[in-house]
Amino acid sequence: MAALLDEYSTGSQGRPLSRMMLRRLLHSAFRVGGPENAARLLRVAANQALDENERLEALRLLSVWTSPPEVDQSLGRYAPLGKRDLSGIKRTLEREIVPLLSRKGRILAAAIGLVTRYDLSIEGLDPAGLATLLEVEDLGGEARSKALELLVKHDPDNIGETLTRFADDKDSRLASRALELLVEKAPEAALAAARSAITSGQTDRAQRAWMVAADLPGDEAASLVESGLRDLMAGTLDPAVALEVVEAAGKREEKKVRDAMQEYLGSLPADDPLAAYRVTLAGGNVERGHGIFHTHPAAQCLRCHRIDQGHSEGGEAGPNLAGIGKRHDAEYLLESLIEPNAEVAPGFGVVSLTFANGATKSGVLVSETEETLDLLEGSDLWQVRKLDIKERSKPVSAMAPPMGAVLRKREIRDLVAWLVSLREGAPPEPPQRKAKPLDPATLPVAVAQANPQPSESAPPKSARVRRLDTPAPAAEAREPVSAPTTEIDPAVMEAGKNAFILCIGCHGPEGQGMPAVGPPLAGSEWVNGPPEN
Repeated sequence: MAALLDEYSTGSQGRPLSRMMLRRLLHSAFRVGGPENAARLLRVAANQALDENERLEALRLLSVWTSPPEVDQSLGRYAPLGKRDLSGIKRTLEREIVPLLSRKGRILAAAIGLVTRYDLSIEGLDPAGLATLLEVEDLGGEARSKALELLVKHDPDNIGETLTRFADDKDSRLASRALELLVEKAPEAALAAARSAITSGQTDRAQRAWMVAADLPGDEAASLVESGLRDLMAGTLDPAVALEVVEAAGKREEKKVRDAMQEYLGSLPADDPLAAYRVTLAGGNVERGHGIFHTHPAAQCLRCHRIDQGHSEGGEAGPNLAGIGKRHDAEYLLESLIEPNAEVAPGFGVVSLTFANGATKSGVLVSETEETLDLLEGSDLWQVRKLDIKERSKPVSAMAPPMGAVLRKREIRDLVAWLVSLREGAPPEPPQRKAKPLDPATLPVAVAQANPQPSESAPPKSARVRRLDTPAPAAEAREPVSAPTTEIDPAVMEAGKNAFILCIGCHGPEGQGMPAVGPPLAGSEWVNGPPEN
């Protein structure tokens, strides 16, 4: 299969393949290994007729050649390969990588990254050649940054001067990387370069400069950070770098910086839950925010939200976010992430109702009039008379936990920036449905269950263990327990009911579970089974 890649070498068209099919071939070559397959990956990467993402994937696979992932990433299957020796392919890499060094942008950056990673000996990439490469502006900031890293590795005599010059380059990516390298190679020149970057007007460059200032030694660097923190308190600091300044101050040990930090923390209103997070309102990276929304393993935004009107991926448990940046500002979006219950989107607040007869009903509050409210329970829409309701909880967001407990502040800032950028489209109109009248008399009234006592004749724990891939056996009839029991405290029942409101969004109002969202809890052996569960 890997040999099919020969059809996609530089200048070859090959038979039509989807991008995923081509990726499958790339991973086959990677896993089979050997110099001939390393060469195939480089030739695919050099073929400008192919999609850039697949060409970059070929180079990425080469970058992990010596330490392959334990999972076959094309199939998602555990299939460890073990460590591989570079010596078997090093000469092949040095020979085949040359055409890639005449490319631009991300391809060139990845190719230079391979040269650096594997210490390849390439004609034309000596210090003189790299210095020439750095002057070619249209290569792109990423490629020039990689060339600069490789030049630093050669450690020429004038490296401090070179880094100082490129730390002031108009390409912010190159300038930021040069500043970071300057701290390592010529720290005495880094403070002046950091000051220049802070006033450059380029947000990403200024952010990186404040991060550098956090670790620079000396009183001047401490004074710079203290000054930034006081500018923040005075409201004169660029909001896009506020988070970096606060983080930089948190890393300094000088008394004047620590005093300023205490003053800043003391200035935050104690009754404002967003106070510590307002530094995330500006300066986020939209591209990184997109990645957090789609792939963050803990936040799992896509489980509950969609971002358009079509059949895109995403869930329905939360509001559709299409055009959210046009309807709401950054502060509203930040509040929705940190304090989701402060303002629950209409149609998405979960409420619990208690009726005069003691029956209860929970669901999503869809709409409300002076006399009735509509409650969505699973697929059923009920109309409830307010006169029948004895107690009702405040609408609660199903988003739990709040994102402040899941994401770092930098991630929150990036996510807010991405949400603000969603200015196209609008959520689809909900389908019109007629609610069914709800009669509380038809609802079961919960009775507090007695605490079950273990039976002396119960089988030992080992006898109750079963394979997880087999169905649970039917419950065996047992003799009534004669031991005295204690009824569950009604206050505990009430507390449990209120706590479960946050679980309804994923597990359903009656704990019945929601397909592809949350498993059933009601009746589950893991909730109601033997104690070891």
